[in-house]
Amino acid sequence: MISPYMFWKRFDELKNDTLKEICRKNNIRYDRLLHNRSDCRFPKAEDLLLLAEAVGSSAEYLLTGKYSYPERVKRIADALVNVSEEKLSSVESLIGLEEI
Repeated sequence: MISPYMFWKRFDELKNDTLKEICRKNNIRYDRLLHNRSDCRFPKAEDLLLLAEAVGSSAEYLLTGKYSYPERVKRIADALVNVSEEKLSSVESLIGLEEI
């Protein structure tokens, strides 16, 4: 669902710094963002992109809650859905995820 409330909720889940600190580090006007937030409105497009980058996300995820993966990654993920545990372990080891 695309709503300002859900946008800010997802943003809060991802942020490690205060909003004021994020604004300072990314050259975003804090007063404008605070006003957007308190009125439950989306930030301006350029601020949205800076906020997404600041929390290591995409604007699409912040807006919709959906991740967008490259087609190649989707194809690989789809191929791994029904493979054996042994093959999954091999893939994890190959890409350095054996500790998870």
